[in-house]
Amino acid sequence: MSSCFPRKDDNNSKNGAMLLKQLIATCNGKCNPIRSFSEKELRKATINYDNQRLITTNKTFYRLYNGFLQDRQICVMKFEPICFPHEEEVIQRGINNIVFAAQMKHKNFLKLIGCCLETRVPILAFDSVGCITLADHILGHSQPRLGPLLLKLRLKIAMEIAHALAYLHLGFPRPIVFGSLGPWNILLDEQYVVKLFDFSVSEFIAEGKTQLEVPLVKKVWYEYVPPEFLPTVNPNRKFICNEKVGVCMFGELLFMLLSGLSLKNFLKNKGFQMEDIGPDNLNEIIDPVIVGEGICSVKEQQLLALARLVSECLSPEPEDRSNMIDVAKQLRKMYKSS
Repeated sequence: MSSCFPRKDDNNSKNGAMLLKQLIATCNGKCNPIRSFSEKELRKATINYDNQRLITTNKTFYRLYNGFLQDRQICVMKFEPICFPHEEEVIQRGINNIVFAAQMKHKNFLKLIGCCLETRVPILAFDSVGCITLADHILGHSQPRLGPLLLKLRLKIAMEIAHALAYLHLGFPRPIVFGSLGPWNILLDEQYVVKLFDFSVSEFIAEGKTQLEVPLVKKVWYEYVPPEFLPTVNPNRKFICNEKVGVCMFGELLFMLLSGLSLKNFLKNKGFQMEDIGPDNLNEIIDPVIVGEGICSVKEQQLLALARLVSECLSPEPEDRSNMIDVAKQLRKMYKSS
């Protein structure tokens, strides 16, 4: 009797061909070596994707699980095809994650060790670094017992995220627009070293170009949509996207590290406007946890500089935002002085 579901061999051939084509197109096939895992191996490693092993999820696209494979701790990224109207879209997101993650040679990205192409949607396996996300630590949604995050650690985390984004913008022949930066896809290890992942909607800017055009629906914003896209009411209309979009998204994360709140909730609860975000309203913005550490003159200057940087990154005019390397340098200076 024939089956209406594709065989594993069919999935392997289809996904393998897509992966090879995109690896050749983006890096001429030169990438970090990765292993091929079977569906059975990854299912066993996560105890059939037990919810008790769930590290994080963006609720509609993927779930990241903690697992053990051959006595090695790993993270397994499994996509949720039921959430997509077209299966090809979620398959492409899986392939995109493999293509970009396989090219990362930076300590602040989760290391891809292999993938499974047997399933209709590829499954990824990473080195495990811990089970805590930035959202857990700052927003406290699923880990209420975590201790307070001191200012020096917040500066370290911000600096490392900025370094990772600067690497994407400058470390390749063609800049990479990340497109899905949010606190749920930033992991922290025991030493609070940042590990980014989720390249679902990442794209290279074409050679000789300074920007790319993409449909609004293709991007995954955390909460705050960059101001230049607000007039785009038609979801099928394309908009211009470049590195300054990444700076704006980073500004949202930087605000969260300073305030302990998401930008959206802060604006709603405080009745503030975007132009109110900055050093003039530092006392209204600053996280009480930071205040509880005690504020000396040096720390006050750090906080004012951090608030100015937040305001600059969130500027409504893209040309007024610094590039990511300058942002990283400013944060490194703040961290070294703390």
